[in-house]
Amino acid sequence: MSVPPKAVADVCWPHYPKQVRKWIQEREVDEPLDRFDAEEIKMRQSEGKVHYERQCLLNLYRSSEGTRTLDITRIILFDAPLNVFPTSLQHAREPDYVDTHMANYSCADLGEKFYRPFKISEKTKPYDAKITYIDPAGSGSDELAYGMAAAGSGYLVLHKVAGLQGGLNKENILRILDESLKFGSTAIYIESNLNTSAEFVRAIMDDAYAALRGRKNLPTVIPVHNQQAKDLRIESLDSVINGGRMVITPEALVSDYESAVDSGQESYQDFTLTAQISNFSTTSKLAYDDRIDMVAGMAKQLGPHLGIVDTAQERDDEYAFIESLFKAPVMAGETFKSLSGGVTPKKTNRGFRRGRRTFRR
Repeated sequence: MSVPPKAVADVCWPHYPKQVRKWIQEREVDEPLDRFDAEEIKMRQSEGKVHYERQCLLNLYRSSEGTRTLDITRIILFDAPLNVFPTSLQHAREPDYVDTHMANYSCADLGEKFYRPFKISEKTKPYDAKITYIDPAGSGSDELAYGMAAAGSGYLVLHKVAGLQGGLNKENILRILDESLKFGSTAIYIESNLNTSAEFVRAIMDDAYAALRGRKNLPTVIPVHNQQAKDLRIESLDSVINGGRMVITPEALVSDYESAVDSGQESYQDFTLTAQISNFSTTSKLAYDDRIDMVAGMAKQLGPHLGIVDTAQERDDEYAFIESLFKAPVMAGETFKSLSGGVTPKKTNRGFRRGRRTFRR
C-alpha cells in the first residue's frame, strides 16, 4: 500500500477518517505506508480478504454497512473430473474467459460473471476428501439443501448443489445416498437444529440405511450441530471464495438452478446458491440461505485440506488462555509477563489488549 496520486486521492479522501487522511497527506505520492510489520499483515490477511480490506482501508469502497461480502466472480468455473484434480489452476477475470452459456443458470447480478481458468496444470492427483453435506432447513419440512464437494490441491470443488422439497424424509435421503455412492463420498454430514434433533436425524438415516442393506462402501453418517451464528458461518466463506479457492462445475450450476425451478416457488431465484452468494451481506438478511449455509458447512469440514485457519477459534482459544492467567494464582518463580509470552496483556473495557490485538468477549 502506498500514497495514491492526487487524481485518485481527491476521490478517495472523503472515505478516510480525518486522522488517517492527515497522516497520509503528509507523505509523498507512492511513498510506502508501512503501518504494520510483515507478521502483523500476514495475521490480518488470514482473517479474510474483506475483513483485511476494511480494517486496513485498502479498498475504500468496503464499508461494514450494506456491503456484499462475497465476490462470486472469484469462483472458478471448471469441468472438474470425479476422481482427480489438477495440481494448479490459473484464474483470470478477463472477457475472453467468461462462460456466456452458463450465465443462463446463474441468478447472480447480471454484472457478475463466471470465468473459466486460462491455464490448467497437466499434472493431476486424487482428491484429498469427498463428502456430502445436508442442511434440512429450520423447520425440517422446508427445502432440504444438499451438496457434494471434494477437496483437491487446496481448492473446494463443488460437484453438486441442489434442493429437494419435502424436507428430511426417507425418500429424499435414499436419493441423496444413491448420488453419494456414485460420487464416492466417504462421509455424509447432516445438520441438526432446534426443530430437527440429532435423534430424529439418526432415526431417518438408520431407516434409509436399512433399505440399502447389502450395498458396499456406504458413507459414514456424521450429525453436525452448529452453535455459531449462521451469518458468521456464511461470512467465513470469505477466505474460500474471495481467496480464489472455490471451484464449481457446470453440473453443479445446472443442478442448483433446475432444482430451484422445480420447487415451483414464484421467487425460485432466491433458492439458488448463486443468488445467495451474490446478495449475501453482513447487514441484511437473505430470504433463503439454506444452500449457502450448506456450502459454508462443507468448507468447514474440508477446511484442513484447504489450508484454512479458523481464526475465530484461534482468537477464542488465545482469549481463554489470557483470561485464565488473570484468574490463576502465580506459581513461585513465575511472573505474569513470562506466562503470557513476554507481553503483559492490559485489561480494557472491551477486552484484553496484547500488542496491537484486542481479544473481546
